[in-house]
Amino acid sequence: MTADSAEPRSTMNVEIALRRLNGDHSLLVKMAEYFLEDAPPLVEKLRQAVHPRNNESLIHDAHSLRGLAGTFEATQVTKLTLEIEQGAATLDEARLRELVATLESEFARLMDEIQALVKK
Repeated sequence: MTADSAEPRSTMNVEIALRRLNGDHSLLVKMAEYFLEDAPPLVEKLRQAVHPRNNESLIHDAHSLRGLAGTFEATQVTKLTLEIEQGAATLDEARLRELVATLESEFARLMDEIQALVKK
């Protein structure tokens, strides 16, 4: 199998998420529905908080999104939100824009996977 034909990596780990919820698939679906409703506005707030700079919003919204993504063991999204949260006051605007842009890309993939989980 070549790199081009390899299946893209998953943005979340449903097995671990289910284990955390004692195997309760219906609860996982409810958590997914909650994520689909609450997470997109947080990503938008993060984008808007870069310029003009709003460190309080960057910290709060990154932390909230990290918690939501952590439910699904979405490691890339949680890593990015942690870096934004921890660097809100010290990173330059260009780096924050780069992090948020990468986050938006990873988040879009995660949203697709979570929407598919809800539809199952």
